[in-house]
Amino acid sequence: MLLSSSFLAHQRLLAELLAYAVCQIFPDVLFLGGETCRLGFFYRFVFSQKLPSDALSIIETELKKNLKEDCAIRFATMMRENAQAYFLHHRQPFLAELAATKEHNLVEIVQIGKFASLCPELKELTSSLKISPLVKLFELQKEEIEVEGQFYQTTIIKGNSFANKQELKQFCKQYDRYKKKGNHLFLGSELQLFEKVPVLSQLETCWLPKGEQIRHTLKKWVAPYWERSEVKQVTTPNFTLFNKKNSKTTALFHAEGATYQPISSRLAAHSELIFLLQQNIGKQTLKVMEYGPLFHSVKNKDLEGILWRQVRYADQATLYCTKEEAIREIISFLHFIEQIIKIFRFKAHWSFITSLEKKGERQSENSAERIAVKLLREAVNKTESFIFQEEKREKCTELKEGPRLELTITDRLNRSWPCSTFTVVAQKLRVIDFLNSPSENREETEKRFFLKASIWGCLDRFIALLLEHDEGELPFWLAPEQVRILEIGEKAEQFAQFAYSFCQEKKLKVSRDCRSVALKEKLRDAHRSLIPVIVIIGEKEASKQMLTVQTRQQPNKSQFLTLDQFLMLKELEIDWPTLDKNLTY
Repeated sequence: MLLSSSFLAHQRLLAELLAYAVCQIFPDVLFLGGETCRLGFFYRFVFSQKLPSDALSIIETELKKNLKEDCAIRFATMMRENAQAYFLHHRQPFLAELAATKEHNLVEIVQIGKFASLCPELKELTSSLKISPLVKLFELQKEEIEVEGQFYQTTIIKGNSFANKQELKQFCKQYDRYKKKGNHLFLGSELQLFEKVPVLSQLETCWLPKGEQIRHTLKKWVAPYWERSEVKQVTTPNFTLFNKKNSKTTALFHAEGATYQPISSRLAAHSELIFLLQQNIGKQTLKVMEYGPLFHSVKNKDLEGILWRQVRYADQATLYCTKEEAIREIISFLHFIEQIIKIFRFKAHWSFITSLEKKGERQSENSAERIAVKLLREAVNKTESFIFQEEKREKCTELKEGPRLELTITDRLNRSWPCSTFTVVAQKLRVIDFLNSPSENREETEKRFFLKASIWGCLDRFIALLLEHDEGELPFWLAPEQVRILEIGEKAEQFAQFAYSFCQEKKLKVSRDCRSVALKEKLRDAHRSLIPVIVIIGEKEASKQMLTVQTRQQPNKSQFLTLDQFLMLKELEIDWPTLDKNLTY
Protein backbone atom coordinates (compact mmCIF):
# COMPACT_ATOMS: atom_id res chain seq x y z
CA MET A 1 0.00 0.00 0.00
CA LEU A 2 1.49 3.33 -1.06
CA LEU A 3 0.94 6.15 1.38
CA SER A 4 -0.25 9.27 -0.43
CA SER A 5 0.62 12.75 0.82
CA SER A 6 -3.05 13.42 1.69
CA PHE A 7 -3.28 10.20 3.71
CA LEU A 8 -0.10 11.04 5.61
CA ALA A 9 -1.37 14.58 6.23
CA HIS A 10 -4.61 13.11 7.57
CA GLN A 11 -2.72 10.83 9.99
CA ARG A 12 -0.32 13.61 10.99
CA LEU A 13 -3.19 15.90 11.93
CA LEU A 14 -4.80 13.10 13.93
CA ALA A 15 -1.60 12.87 15.99
CA GLU A 16 -2.07 16.53 16.94
CA LEU A 17 -5.77 16.02 17.68
CA LEU A 18 -4.76 13.12 19.91
CA ALA A 19 -2.42 15.43 21.82
CA TYR A 20 -5.22 18.00 22.11
CA ALA A 21 -7.55 15.37 23.61
CA VAL A 22 -4.84 14.32 26.09
CA CYS A 23 -4.22 17.89 27.29
CA GLN A 24 -7.96 18.34 27.88
CA ILE A 25 -7.93 15.37 30.26
CA PHE A 26 -4.44 15.85 31.72
CA PRO A 27 -3.68 19.63 31.68
CA ASP A 28 -0.17 19.22 33.14
CA VAL A 29 1.06 16.83 30.43
CA LEU A 30 4.30 17.61 28.59
CA PHE A 31 4.48 17.11 24.81
CA LEU A 32 7.38 15.58 22.89
CA GLY A 33 5.84 15.68 19.42
CA GLY A 34 3.86 13.44 17.09
CA GLU A 35 4.57 11.59 13.87
CA THR A 36 3.02 9.28 11.33
CA CYS A 37 3.96 5.63 11.21
CA ARG A 38 3.10 2.55 9.21
CA LEU A 39 0.20 1.76 11.50
CA GLY A 40 -1.21 5.27 11.49
CA PHE A 41 0.05 7.89 13.93
CA PHE A 42 1.53 8.29 17.39
CA TYR A 43 2.39 11.00 19.92
CA ARG A 44 4.88 11.11 22.81
CA PHE A 45 3.98 12.47 26.24
CA VAL A 46 5.42 12.88 29.73
CA PHE A 47 2.67 12.59 32.35
CA SER A 48 3.01 14.04 35.84
CA GLN A 49 0.69 11.41 37.33
CA LYS A 50 0.10 7.69 37.04
CA LEU A 51 -2.38 6.89 34.30
CA PRO A 52 -5.51 4.88 35.12
CA SER A 53 -5.83 1.39 33.65
CA ASP A 54 -8.52 2.57 31.22
CA ALA A 55 -6.58 5.68 30.11
CA LEU A 56 -6.54 4.62 26.46
CA SER A 57 -10.31 4.25 26.38
CA ILE A 58 -10.85 7.62 28.12
CA ILE A 59 -8.54 9.43 25.68
CA GLU A 60 -10.13 7.73 22.67
CA THR A 61 -13.61 8.85 23.80
CA GLU A 62 -12.40 12.46 24.13
CA LEU A 63 -10.72 12.32 20.71
CA LYS A 64 -13.89 11.06 19.02
CA LYS A 65 -15.93 13.75 20.77
CA ASN A 66 -13.60 16.45 19.43
CA LEU A 67 -13.83 15.02 15.92
CA LYS A 68 -17.62 15.21 16.04
CA GLU A 69 -17.51 18.80 17.27
CA ASP A 70 -15.25 19.80 14.37
CA CYS A 71 -12.87 21.86 16.50
CA ALA A 72 -11.08 24.82 14.92
CA ILE A 73 -7.55 24.10 13.69
CA ARG A 74 -5.13 26.93 12.91
CA PHE A 75 -1.67 26.82 11.33
CA ALA A 76 1.06 29.37 11.83
CA THR A 77 4.70 30.00 10.98
CA MET A 78 7.04 31.56 13.54
CA MET A 79 10.65 32.57 13.74
CA ARG A 80 12.63 29.81 15.42
CA GLU A 81 13.52 31.96 18.45
CA ASN A 82 9.91 33.15 18.83
CA ALA A 83 8.62 29.57 18.68
CA GLN A 84 11.12 28.56 21.35
CA ALA A 85 10.02 31.43 23.61
CA TYR A 86 6.35 30.63 22.90
CA PHE A 87 6.66 27.01 24.05
CA LEU A 88 8.72 27.96 27.10
CA HIS A 89 6.02 30.47 28.06
CA HIS A 90 3.43 27.67 27.86
CA ARG A 91 5.65 25.39 29.98
CA GLN A 92 6.47 22.96 27.18
CA PRO A 93 10.27 22.61 27.47
CA PHE A 94 10.54 19.59 25.18
CA LEU A 95 8.78 21.37 22.30
CA ALA A 96 10.95 24.43 22.93
CA GLU A 97 14.06 22.26 22.69
CA LEU A 98 12.71 20.66 19.53
CA ALA A 99 12.06 24.08 17.97
CA ALA A 100 15.61 25.19 18.80
CA THR A 101 17.10 22.24 16.92
CA LYS A 102 15.30 23.03 13.65
CA GLU A 103 17.64 23.78 10.71
CA HIS A 104 15.50 26.49 9.16
CA ASN A 105 14.82 29.86 10.71
CA LEU A 106 11.06 29.46 10.24
CA VAL A 107 9.18 26.94 12.37
CA GLU A 108 5.69 25.63 11.58
CA ILE A 109 3.18 25.04 14.37
CA VAL A 110 -0.44 23.91 14.68
CA GLN A 111 -2.94 25.38 17.19
CA ILE A 112 -6.14 23.72 18.43
CA GLY A 113 -7.83 25.71 21.18
CA LYS A 114 -5.20 26.41 23.86
CA PHE A 115 -3.06 23.54 22.58
CA ALA A 116 -0.08 24.14 20.28
CA SER A 117 2.62 21.88 18.91
CA LEU A 118 5.23 21.63 16.20
CA CYS A 119 3.90 20.34 12.91
CA PRO A 120 6.38 20.40 9.99
CA GLU A 121 3.98 19.11 7.31
CA LEU A 122 1.99 22.34 7.01
CA LYS A 123 2.27 22.42 3.22
CA GLU A 124 0.13 19.27 3.10
CA LEU A 125 -2.30 20.22 5.87
CA THR A 126 -5.34 22.44 5.52
CA SER A 127 -8.03 23.43 7.95
CA SER A 128 -10.59 21.90 5.57
CA LEU A 129 -8.93 18.47 5.54
CA LYS A 130 -11.68 15.93 6.19
CA ILE A 131 -10.86 13.81 9.24
CA SER A 132 -12.38 10.36 9.54
CA PRO A 133 -14.35 9.89 12.80
CA LEU A 134 -13.51 6.16 12.73
CA VAL A 135 -10.44 6.29 14.94
CA LYS A 136 -8.93 3.57 17.10
CA LEU A 137 -6.24 4.01 19.77
CA PHE A 138 -4.66 0.61 20.00
CA GLU A 139 -1.46 0.84 22.01
CA LEU A 140 0.19 2.64 24.91
CA GLN A 141 3.93 2.15 25.37
CA LYS A 142 6.47 3.28 27.96
CA GLU A 143 9.94 4.47 27.04
CA GLU A 144 12.67 6.13 29.10
CA ILE A 145 14.64 9.04 27.63
CA GLU A 146 17.54 11.15 28.89
CA VAL A 147 17.58 14.94 28.48
CA GLU A 148 20.58 16.89 29.81
CA GLY A 149 21.42 14.17 32.32
CA GLN A 150 17.87 13.83 33.60
CA PHE A 151 15.70 10.77 32.91
CA TYR A 152 12.04 11.00 31.95
CA GLN A 153 9.41 8.29 31.59
CA THR A 154 7.65 8.91 28.28
CA THR A 155 4.38 7.44 27.10
CA ILE A 156 3.76 6.73 23.42
CA ILE A 157 0.14 6.47 22.33
CA LYS A 158 -0.58 4.95 18.90
CA GLY A 159 -3.69 5.15 16.79
CA ASN A 160 -5.13 4.68 13.32
CA SER A 161 -8.10 5.86 11.28
CA PHE A 162 -10.30 3.97 8.83
CA ALA A 163 -12.47 4.68 5.82
CA ASN A 164 -15.32 2.42 6.98
CA LYS A 165 -16.44 0.15 9.84
CA GLN A 166 -15.41 -3.00 7.97
CA GLU A 167 -11.79 -1.79 7.77
CA LEU A 168 -11.88 -0.94 11.48
CA LYS A 169 -13.27 -4.36 12.41
CA GLN A 170 -10.70 -6.17 10.25
CA PHE A 171 -7.83 -4.16 11.71
CA CYS A 172 -8.88 -4.83 15.31
CA LYS A 173 -9.10 -8.56 14.59
CA GLN A 174 -5.69 -8.69 12.91
CA TYR A 175 -4.04 -6.48 15.50
CA ASP A 176 -5.30 -8.54 18.45
CA ARG A 177 -3.91 -11.66 16.79
CA TYR A 178 -0.67 -9.84 16.01
CA LYS A 179 -0.16 -8.76 19.63
CA LYS A 180 -0.96 -12.22 21.03
CA LYS A 181 1.11 -14.45 18.76
CA GLY A 182 2.19 -12.60 15.60
CA ASN A 183 4.69 -9.97 16.81
CA HIS A 184 8.24 -10.72 15.68
CA LEU A 185 9.71 -9.60 19.02
CA PHE A 186 7.52 -12.09 20.88
CA LEU A 187 8.20 -14.84 18.33
CA GLY A 188 11.93 -14.17 18.26
CA SER A 189 12.14 -14.56 22.02
CA GLU A 190 9.71 -17.49 22.21
CA LEU A 191 11.52 -19.42 19.45
CA GLN A 192 14.95 -18.46 20.81
CA LEU A 193 16.01 -16.72 17.58
CA PHE A 194 17.18 -13.36 18.88
CA GLU A 195 17.12 -11.18 21.97
CA LYS A 196 17.44 -7.51 22.75
CA VAL A 197 20.45 -7.09 25.03
CA PRO A 198 20.62 -3.39 26.06
CA VAL A 199 23.88 -3.87 27.93
CA LEU A 200 25.50 -4.77 24.60
CA SER A 201 23.72 -2.43 22.17
CA GLN A 202 20.20 -1.23 21.49
CA LEU A 203 21.18 -0.36 17.91
CA GLU A 204 21.65 -3.98 16.81
CA THR A 205 20.07 -7.38 17.27
CA CYS A 206 21.70 -10.18 19.24
CA TRP A 207 21.11 -13.29 17.12
CA LEU A 208 21.04 -16.62 18.93
CA PRO A 209 22.20 -19.91 17.32
CA LYS A 210 18.75 -20.80 15.91
CA GLY A 211 18.28 -17.31 14.44
CA GLU A 212 21.76 -17.33 12.96
CA GLN A 213 20.90 -20.68 11.34
CA ILE A 214 18.02 -19.00 9.48
CA ARG A 215 20.28 -16.19 8.28
CA HIS A 216 22.90 -18.71 7.15
CA THR A 217 20.32 -20.79 5.24
CA LEU A 218 18.92 -17.80 3.35
CA LYS A 219 22.39 -16.62 2.34
CA LYS A 220 23.44 -20.11 1.27
CA TRP A 221 20.17 -20.58 -0.66
CA VAL A 222 20.89 -17.67 -3.03
CA ALA A 223 24.69 -18.15 -3.12
CA PRO A 224 24.67 -20.29 -6.34
CA TYR A 225 23.06 -17.44 -8.24
CA TRP A 226 25.73 -14.98 -7.17
CA GLU A 227 28.28 -17.51 -8.40
CA ARG A 228 26.56 -18.16 -11.73
CA SER A 229 26.42 -14.43 -12.31
CA GLU A 230 30.18 -14.25 -11.64
CA VAL A 231 29.66 -12.00 -8.65
CA LYS A 232 32.68 -12.21 -6.36
CA GLN A 233 32.26 -11.88 -2.61
CA VAL A 234 34.43 -9.30 -0.88
CA THR A 235 34.78 -7.67 2.53
CA THR A 236 35.21 -3.92 2.90
CA PRO A 237 35.65 -1.65 5.96
CA ASN A 238 32.61 -0.54 7.97
CA PHE A 239 34.00 2.98 8.38
CA THR A 240 35.02 5.72 5.97
CA LEU A 241 36.71 9.10 6.26
CA PHE A 242 34.48 11.70 7.89
CA ASN A 243 32.93 14.16 5.47
CA LYS A 244 31.80 17.16 7.49
CA LYS A 245 29.89 18.66 4.54
CA ASN A 246 27.70 15.65 3.74
CA SER A 247 27.36 13.99 7.13
CA LYS A 248 25.34 14.74 10.26
CA THR A 249 26.56 11.77 12.28
CA THR A 250 28.08 12.28 15.69
CA ALA A 251 29.38 8.70 15.91
CA LEU A 252 32.97 9.54 15.03
CA PHE A 253 36.16 7.56 15.54
CA HIS A 254 39.71 8.84 15.51
CA ALA A 255 42.77 6.86 14.41
CA GLU A 256 46.20 7.76 13.06
CA GLY A 257 45.40 11.45 12.78
CA ALA A 258 42.17 10.96 10.81
CA THR A 259 38.45 10.99 11.69
CA TYR A 260 36.12 8.20 10.54
CA GLN A 261 32.37 7.66 10.44
CA PRO A 262 30.21 4.51 10.01
CA ILE A 263 29.08 3.77 6.45
CA SER A 264 25.48 3.80 5.20
CA SER A 265 26.33 2.29 1.76
CA ARG A 266 29.13 0.18 0.34
CA LEU A 267 28.94 1.67 -3.15
CA ALA A 268 32.02 3.88 -2.80
CA ALA A 269 34.14 1.02 -1.39
CA HIS A 270 32.96 -1.39 -4.08
CA SER A 271 33.63 1.10 -6.88
CA GLU A 272 37.18 1.59 -5.62
CA LEU A 273 37.70 -2.19 -5.55
CA ILE A 274 36.36 -2.49 -9.10
CA PHE A 275 38.78 0.24 -10.17
CA LEU A 276 41.70 -1.74 -8.70
CA LEU A 277 40.50 -5.00 -10.27
CA GLN A 278 40.15 -3.23 -13.61
CA GLN A 279 43.79 -2.21 -13.42
CA ASN A 280 45.06 -5.58 -12.22
CA ILE A 281 43.16 -8.07 -14.40
CA GLY A 282 41.93 -5.81 -17.18
CA LYS A 283 38.39 -7.17 -17.16
CA GLN A 284 35.78 -4.69 -18.26
CA THR A 285 32.68 -6.28 -16.69
CA LEU A 286 33.15 -6.74 -12.94
CA LYS A 287 30.78 -7.65 -10.12
CA VAL A 288 31.31 -7.74 -6.35
CA MET A 289 29.04 -8.25 -3.35
CA GLU A 290 29.14 -8.61 0.40
CA TYR A 291 27.03 -9.07 3.50
CA GLY A 292 27.70 -6.57 6.23
CA PRO A 293 26.32 -3.88 8.55
CA LEU A 294 25.06 -0.52 7.31
CA PHE A 295 24.54 2.40 9.68
CA HIS A 296 21.48 4.64 9.37
CA SER A 297 20.14 7.47 11.46
CA VAL A 298 16.45 6.68 12.02
CA LYS A 299 14.37 9.81 12.55
CA ASN A 300 10.87 8.37 12.38
CA LYS A 301 11.02 5.23 14.50
CA ASP A 302 7.95 3.09 14.13
CA LEU A 303 8.85 1.45 17.41
CA GLU A 304 8.75 -1.98 15.76
CA GLY A 305 11.80 -3.76 17.10
CA ILE A 306 14.32 -5.08 14.59
CA LEU A 307 12.25 -3.83 11.66
CA TRP A 308 13.94 -0.48 12.21
CA ARG A 309 17.32 -1.07 13.83
CA GLN A 310 19.86 1.67 13.14
CA VAL A 311 22.48 -0.94 12.26
CA ARG A 312 21.11 -3.14 9.48
CA TYR A 313 22.70 -6.33 8.22
CA ALA A 314 22.32 -6.08 4.46
CA ASP A 315 23.46 -7.68 1.22
CA GLN A 316 24.80 -5.32 -1.42
CA ALA A 317 26.15 -6.06 -4.88
CA THR A 318 27.83 -3.55 -7.17
CA LEU A 319 28.13 -4.24 -10.89
CA TYR A 320 30.20 -2.48 -13.54
CA CYS A 321 29.04 -3.33 -17.05
CA THR A 322 27.86 -2.08 -20.47
CA LYS A 323 24.37 -0.80 -21.21
CA GLU A 324 23.26 -4.08 -22.83
CA GLU A 325 24.62 -6.10 -19.91
CA ALA A 326 22.94 -3.72 -17.46
CA ILE A 327 19.53 -4.23 -19.07
CA ARG A 328 19.94 -8.01 -18.92
CA GLU A 329 21.00 -7.84 -15.27
CA ILE A 330 17.97 -5.74 -14.34
CA ILE A 331 15.53 -8.09 -16.08
CA SER A 332 17.05 -11.25 -14.58
CA PHE A 333 17.07 -9.62 -11.14
CA LEU A 334 13.36 -8.85 -11.34
CA HIS A 335 12.50 -12.43 -12.34
CA PHE A 336 14.68 -13.87 -9.60
CA ILE A 337 13.12 -11.74 -6.85
CA GLU A 338 9.66 -12.57 -8.16
CA GLN A 339 10.41 -16.27 -7.56
CA ILE A 340 11.46 -15.62 -3.97
CA ILE A 341 8.34 -13.59 -3.22
CA LYS A 342 6.10 -16.33 -4.64
CA ILE A 343 7.86 -19.00 -2.56
CA PHE A 344 7.23 -17.04 0.65
CA ARG A 345 3.70 -15.97 -0.47
CA PHE A 346 4.21 -12.30 0.29
CA LYS A 347 1.87 -9.60 -0.97
CA ALA A 348 4.20 -7.15 -2.69
CA HIS A 349 4.53 -4.57 -5.45
CA TRP A 350 7.33 -2.92 -7.44
CA SER A 351 7.94 0.82 -7.52
CA PHE A 352 9.92 2.86 -10.05
CA ILE A 353 11.42 5.62 -7.91
CA THR A 354 13.08 8.80 -9.12
CA SER A 355 13.97 12.00 -7.30
CA LEU A 356 11.96 15.20 -7.37
CA GLU A 357 13.53 18.13 -9.18
CA LYS A 358 13.80 21.14 -6.90
CA LYS A 359 12.01 24.34 -7.81
CA GLY A 360 13.95 26.10 -10.54
CA GLU A 361 16.18 23.02 -11.08
CA ARG A 362 16.21 21.69 -14.64
CA GLN A 363 18.42 18.79 -15.61
CA SER A 364 19.82 18.44 -19.10
CA GLU A 365 19.15 15.34 -21.15
CA ASN A 366 22.81 14.38 -20.74
CA SER A 367 22.78 14.62 -16.94
CA ALA A 368 23.77 11.49 -15.04
CA GLU A 369 20.33 11.34 -13.39
CA ARG A 370 18.42 11.42 -16.69
CA ILE A 371 20.74 8.88 -18.34
CA ALA A 372 20.25 6.54 -15.36
CA VAL A 373 16.45 6.97 -15.46
CA LYS A 374 16.44 6.33 -19.22
CA LEU A 375 18.42 3.09 -18.82
CA LEU A 376 16.19 1.86 -16.00
CA ARG A 377 13.04 2.66 -17.97
CA GLU A 378 14.35 0.88 -21.06
CA ALA A 379 14.88 -2.28 -19.00
CA VAL A 380 11.47 -2.00 -17.35
CA ASN A 381 9.74 -1.61 -20.73
CA LYS A 382 11.15 -5.01 -21.75
CA THR A 383 9.49 -6.77 -18.80
CA GLU A 384 5.88 -7.18 -19.85
CA SER A 385 4.85 -9.26 -16.83
CA PHE A 386 5.82 -6.63 -14.24
CA ILE A 387 3.73 -3.67 -13.10
CA PHE A 388 5.56 -0.66 -11.63
CA GLN A 389 4.09 2.16 -9.56
CA GLU A 390 5.79 5.43 -10.44
CA GLU A 391 7.01 7.45 -7.47
CA LYS A 392 8.93 10.68 -7.08
CA ARG A 393 10.59 11.35 -3.75
CA GLU A 394 12.79 13.99 -2.24
CA LYS A 395 16.44 13.04 -2.37
CA CYS A 396 16.83 10.86 0.69
CA THR A 397 20.12 9.10 1.38
CA GLU A 398 19.32 6.18 -0.94
CA LEU A 399 18.14 8.30 -3.84
CA LYS A 400 21.34 10.35 -3.86
CA GLU A 401 22.91 7.34 -5.55
CA GLY A 402 20.40 7.28 -8.40
CA PRO A 403 16.93 6.12 -9.53
CA ARG A 404 15.90 2.65 -8.42
CA LEU A 405 13.40 -0.17 -8.57
CA GLU A 406 12.10 -1.10 -5.13
CA LEU A 407 10.06 -4.07 -3.99
CA THR A 408 7.69 -3.24 -1.14
CA ILE A 409 6.21 -5.99 1.04
CA THR A 410 2.80 -5.46 2.64
CA ASP A 411 2.26 -7.28 5.92
CA ARG A 412 -0.90 -8.55 7.64
CA LEU A 413 -1.56 -5.14 9.20
CA ASN A 414 -1.28 -3.44 5.80
CA ARG A 415 2.06 -1.84 6.69
CA SER A 416 4.53 -1.36 3.84
CA TRP A 417 8.21 -2.34 4.13
CA PRO A 418 11.00 -1.87 1.56
CA CYS A 419 12.78 -5.04 0.51
CA SER A 420 14.72 -5.75 -2.71
CA THR A 421 16.21 -2.81 -4.61
CA PHE A 422 18.03 -2.26 -7.89
CA THR A 423 19.72 1.11 -8.49
CA VAL A 424 21.33 2.61 -11.59
CA VAL A 425 24.04 4.78 -10.07
CA ALA A 426 23.94 8.45 -11.05
CA GLN A 427 25.97 9.67 -8.09
CA LYS A 428 29.17 11.45 -9.14
CA LEU A 429 32.07 9.18 -8.21
CA ARG A 430 35.72 9.67 -9.11
CA VAL A 431 35.91 6.07 -10.16
CA ILE A 432 32.97 6.37 -12.56
CA ASP A 433 34.40 9.51 -14.13
CA PHE A 434 37.79 7.87 -14.59
CA LEU A 435 36.56 4.59 -16.00
CA ASN A 436 34.17 6.29 -18.41
CA SER A 437 36.65 8.90 -19.61
CA PRO A 438 37.09 9.09 -23.41
CA SER A 439 39.82 6.95 -24.88
CA GLU A 440 41.01 5.92 -28.32
CA ASN A 441 39.84 2.35 -27.85
CA ARG A 442 36.39 2.98 -26.42
CA GLU A 443 33.26 3.86 -28.35
CA GLU A 444 30.30 5.64 -26.78
CA THR A 445 28.30 2.38 -26.96
CA GLU A 446 30.91 0.75 -24.73
CA LYS A 447 30.31 3.19 -21.90
CA ARG A 448 30.06 1.40 -18.57
CA PHE A 449 27.44 1.77 -15.86
CA PHE A 450 27.51 1.13 -12.16
CA LEU A 451 24.56 -0.83 -10.80
CA LYS A 452 23.69 -1.51 -7.17
CA ALA A 453 21.48 -4.43 -6.15
CA SER A 454 20.16 -6.00 -2.97
CA ILE A 455 18.10 -9.18 -2.77
CA TRP A 456 17.01 -8.92 0.86
CA GLY A 457 17.35 -5.17 1.38
CA CYS A 458 17.88 -5.79 5.06
CA LEU A 459 18.22 -9.47 5.91
CA ASP A 460 17.20 -9.01 9.54
CA ARG A 461 14.07 -7.09 8.56
CA PHE A 462 13.13 -9.76 6.00
CA ILE A 463 13.34 -12.48 8.65
CA ALA A 464 11.23 -10.39 11.03
CA LEU A 465 8.59 -9.89 8.32
CA LEU A 466 8.67 -13.60 7.48
CA LEU A 467 8.13 -14.50 11.14
CA GLU A 468 5.09 -12.23 11.35
CA HIS A 469 3.78 -13.36 7.97
CA ASP A 470 3.78 -17.04 9.00
CA GLU A 471 3.25 -16.37 12.74
CA GLY A 472 6.51 -18.16 13.41
CA GLU A 473 5.64 -21.28 11.40
CA LEU A 474 8.62 -21.16 9.08
CA PRO A 475 8.70 -23.63 6.16
CA PHE A 476 10.35 -26.94 7.02
CA TRP A 477 13.47 -26.31 4.89
CA LEU A 478 14.12 -23.00 6.66
CA ALA A 479 13.19 -24.00 10.22
CA PRO A 480 16.28 -23.95 12.48
CA GLU A 481 14.91 -27.00 14.34
CA GLN A 482 12.99 -29.33 12.05
CA VAL A 483 12.54 -32.44 14.21
CA ARG A 484 12.47 -32.82 17.98
CA ILE A 485 12.74 -36.27 19.57
CA LEU A 486 10.98 -36.60 22.93
CA GLU A 487 12.63 -39.38 24.90
CA ILE A 488 10.40 -40.98 27.57
CA GLY A 489 12.05 -43.25 30.14
CA GLU A 490 15.43 -44.95 30.42
CA LYS A 491 14.38 -47.94 28.28
CA ALA A 492 13.89 -45.60 25.33
CA GLU A 493 17.36 -44.01 25.55
CA GLN A 494 19.22 -46.38 23.20
CA PHE A 495 16.63 -46.29 20.38
CA ALA A 496 16.16 -42.52 20.81
CA GLN A 497 19.90 -42.06 20.29
CA PHE A 498 19.74 -44.30 17.21
CA ALA A 499 16.81 -42.31 15.78
CA TYR A 500 18.67 -39.07 16.51
CA SER A 501 21.78 -40.26 14.63
CA PHE A 502 19.55 -41.53 11.79
CA CYS A 503 17.96 -38.06 11.37
CA GLN A 504 21.37 -36.40 11.41
CA GLU A 505 22.60 -38.73 8.64
CA LYS A 506 19.58 -37.69 6.55
CA LYS A 507 20.62 -34.01 6.97
CA LEU A 508 17.68 -33.16 9.22
CA LYS A 509 18.06 -30.42 11.83
CA VAL A 510 17.14 -32.53 14.84
CA SER A 511 17.24 -32.08 18.61
CA ARG A 512 16.62 -34.45 21.51
CA ASP A 513 14.64 -33.72 24.68
CA CYS A 514 15.98 -36.04 27.39
CA ARG A 515 14.64 -34.15 30.40
CA SER A 516 13.14 -36.10 33.30
CA VAL A 517 9.77 -34.38 33.03
CA ALA A 518 6.31 -35.53 32.01
CA LEU A 519 5.49 -36.11 28.32
CA LYS A 520 2.76 -33.48 28.57
CA GLU A 521 5.32 -30.81 29.46
CA LYS A 522 7.68 -31.88 26.67
CA LEU A 523 4.84 -31.76 24.12
CA ARG A 524 3.73 -28.36 25.34
CA ASP A 525 7.26 -26.96 24.94
CA ALA A 526 7.66 -28.51 21.47
CA HIS A 527 4.32 -27.11 20.25
CA ARG A 528 5.15 -23.69 21.73
CA SER A 529 8.46 -23.77 19.83
CA LEU A 530 6.49 -24.47 16.62
CA ILE A 531 8.61 -27.53 15.77
CA PRO A 532 7.41 -28.86 12.38
CA VAL A 533 7.74 -32.57 13.30
CA ILE A 534 7.69 -34.10 16.80
CA VAL A 535 8.86 -37.69 17.41
CA ILE A 536 7.89 -39.49 20.62
CA ILE A 537 9.95 -42.50 21.72
CA GLY A 538 8.97 -44.39 24.86
CA GLU A 539 9.22 -48.03 25.97
CA LYS A 540 6.53 -49.14 23.49
CA GLU A 541 8.24 -47.44 20.52
CA ALA A 542 11.67 -48.70 21.54
CA SER A 543 10.52 -52.33 21.79
CA LYS A 544 9.00 -52.23 18.29
CA GLN A 545 11.70 -49.96 16.76
CA MET A 546 9.03 -47.50 15.64
CA LEU A 547 8.17 -43.84 16.10
CA THR A 548 5.09 -41.98 17.27
CA VAL A 549 4.99 -38.87 15.07
CA GLN A 550 3.04 -35.61 15.33
CA THR A 551 3.22 -32.73 12.84
CA ARG A 552 2.71 -29.00 13.25
CA GLN A 553 -0.19 -29.07 10.81
CA GLN A 554 -2.01 -31.83 12.78
CA PRO A 555 -0.87 -31.53 16.41
CA ASN A 556 -3.68 -33.73 17.78
CA LYS A 557 -3.13 -36.62 15.35
CA SER A 558 -0.37 -39.21 15.90
CA GLN A 559 1.13 -41.67 13.40
CA PHE A 560 2.95 -44.90 14.32
CA LEU A 561 5.74 -45.25 11.75
CA THR A 562 8.95 -47.10 10.99
CA LEU A 563 12.06 -45.06 10.29
CA ASP A 564 11.67 -45.61 6.54
CA GLN A 565 8.00 -44.58 6.67
CA PHE A 566 9.02 -41.53 8.67
CA LEU A 567 11.30 -40.38 5.85
CA MET A 568 8.36 -40.58 3.42
CA LEU A 569 6.34 -37.96 5.33
CA LYS A 570 5.31 -35.12 3.04
CA GLU A 571 6.11 -32.67 5.84
CA LEU A 572 9.82 -33.53 5.55
CA GLU A 573 10.62 -31.01 2.81
CA ILE A 574 14.36 -31.37 3.22
CA ASP A 575 15.31 -29.96 -0.19
CA TRP A 576 15.44 -26.20 -0.60
CA PRO A 577 12.94 -24.60 -3.01
CA THR A 578 14.17 -24.67 -6.58
CA LEU A 579 14.92 -21.39 -8.29
CA ASP A 580 15.41 -21.04 -12.04
CA LYS A 581 19.06 -21.91 -12.68
CA ASN A 582 19.05 -20.01 -15.97
CA LEU A 583 18.66 -16.72 -14.14
CA THR A 584 21.59 -14.79 -12.78
CA TYR A 585 21.31 -13.26 -9.36
